[in-house]
Amino acid sequence: MKSKEQSFTEERQLLTSARQDHEVKRLTEKLKDKDETIGRINLFTREPMDKHAKLELVTEELVSSNKILKAELEKYKRAMTKVAMAPVKSTLKNVEVDKFKEEIAKREREVDEMRKDLHMAQSELVTTKASVSEHQLQIGELETKVSELQTALTKERSQVKTQILKSEEDKKKIQDLNRQVREMERILKRHHPNSISALILTANSESMDSASGQTPRVKFLENRVQQLEQEIAKKESDSQAKLQEIQNKLQEMKVKYEEHTSDLELQLATAKHQSHMWRQTAEKIEAKVSPESKPEQQPVRESKMIKKALPPPMVIAVGAPPPNALAVREDSHLVATIRGLKQELTTKERELVKVRRELEETIKTNRRLQKERERHLGIVPVPSRPPAVRGPPRDEQSSESSQRSSTKVYEVVSPPEYQENVTKLEQENGKLRQELMRLEEEYRSLHSKRLEDLNLLQEEHEAEIDHLISDHMTRNSNPHVSDLQNQLCTQQSLIDHLKEQLRRTEERQEELELLRVERVHLEKNNMELHKKLADLRNIMTPEMVQYEALQEKLAELERRHEVREQKLQAMVKDLLRRNAEQRALSGDDSNAITMREKLLDKNRQLCLYRAEIDRILNTLREFNKHKKSGNAIS
Repeated sequence: MKSKEQSFTEERQLLTSARQDHEVKRLTEKLKDKDETIGRINLFTREPMDKHAKLELVTEELVSSNKILKAELEKYKRAMTKVAMAPVKSTLKNVEVDKFKEEIAKREREVDEMRKDLHMAQSELVTTKASVSEHQLQIGELETKVSELQTALTKERSQVKTQILKSEEDKKKIQDLNRQVREMERILKRHHPNSISALILTANSESMDSASGQTPRVKFLENRVQQLEQEIAKKESDSQAKLQEIQNKLQEMKVKYEEHTSDLELQLATAKHQSHMWRQTAEKIEAKVSPESKPEQQPVRESKMIKKALPPPMVIAVGAPPPNALAVREDSHLVATIRGLKQELTTKERELVKVRRELEETIKTNRRLQKERERHLGIVPVPSRPPAVRGPPRDEQSSESSQRSSTKVYEVVSPPEYQENVTKLEQENGKLRQELMRLEEEYRSLHSKRLEDLNLLQEEHEAEIDHLISDHMTRNSNPHVSDLQNQLCTQQSLIDHLKEQLRRTEERQEELELLRVERVHLEKNNMELHKKLADLRNIMTPEMVQYEALQEKLAELERRHEVREQKLQAMVKDLLRRNAEQRALSGDDSNAITMREKLLDKNRQLCLYRAEIDRILNTLREFNKHKKSGNAIS
């Protein structure tokens, strides 16, 4: 997650920097366009301004020449008045007067021409002034736009300057860190040339220098492309297999529906045949009962027919039979036949109810299967039709009719009561016929509904097949492959970026381990020095005072060293982050090489700094040895 967040932050910074550069470029281009338009407008305005200046000069010249001509005219007029006052002058003066008159006429013509030119120049001046005012307004608008663009450009430049300053500061920090890193590497190589960390550093530096091009990256990309192509082929084969399975399932369902409809049609045919048989039996009963419906007209014939039709009586009587015993027997026989017919009707109705229940169950299973198929395929279900409202079940009606027939108590009736019973039976037969017609209509409606459902299922199946084929075609089309390749490239770039971050973290961990080892070593040296100082504090001499001062300086140096190490670690982290950002921005290997060189310089500087610290420690040790030897001699 951290790596993803870092990558997202880096991408966001890249986008912000790119957006700022794009805005700066856009504003500079706008400024250039505005400068060009201003230059064009200045060129257009210069011509009328030059014309205006020329016309002003011409008008001034014309005004001055007009004044001169007016003065000359006045002179000539005065001369003419003088000539008119002195008529007795010579012919020479008359000739001069004629000449003067001709010159005056010429001058007047010139003045008229000058006036016309002045009028034309004034009209042109007015038009040029109007055009100049319009151009000045345009120039003012453009200047306001230019000022706005300049303010925006100054803001962008200030932002760019701040970014440049930040980048320069970062570069300086990077240079310092590189110097420190170089010093550290030098110290490591000098003090521990055969250590594992030094060997790792040398190996890393050699591998960095001897890295050749991007061949492994290209190989990895090619392998990744092959893997993705294989995955695409597998997905296509899976989709085709699924499509084949769906088609097979739909075929099986269609066969099941056809078999079920054929079974229902057979059941319907049997039910129709049974209803036809019931109608025939009912008609026979009606035919038997109809001649008995007129007892008043033919009593003797009716009694003869009943005697012929009915079997001998089964009643055991003690005495002589009553006079209406034959009628009672006939009624009982008819009641028994009617009960048998009613029982057959109830059984047939129960069978019909069973068939109806089976139909309802098949409809429910059909709907459930259709819903499951739509849920699997992700299709919006078609709103199902509401079931037809049906009357109460036939079982209840048959049970009620059987209860009624069973609860009826048939007693010995007279001929009018017998006629009433016959009419009741006819009414019941009519009701049964109506119910049979209703059942036939329900069967027909169910059959038509089943056919409509099958047609709908077939249409949906065809639409699903078309949809799957179009999806397959779109998946296999070139744009989809290009999108996959683009996704592959982005994923590959992310993988490379994450690998770089992992490598940097490993390098950072190695550096931290080295720094920890050095810190432990320095802490051990510090403990030894503290012990020696505790031994030397017992004897206080001027040399010991100097030694304590040196020790304080050493402690300050160590504190500074720790602070500097902390700063160094923070700067290393910042440097690595900045390096990643710059590498993401530039994407060139030259930046990586320069950064590597800077890091080596930092390591050298760190090595020099540690060498100086080692020298100070060596001097302190020598001083301590001399002090111990002086104490031993004393």
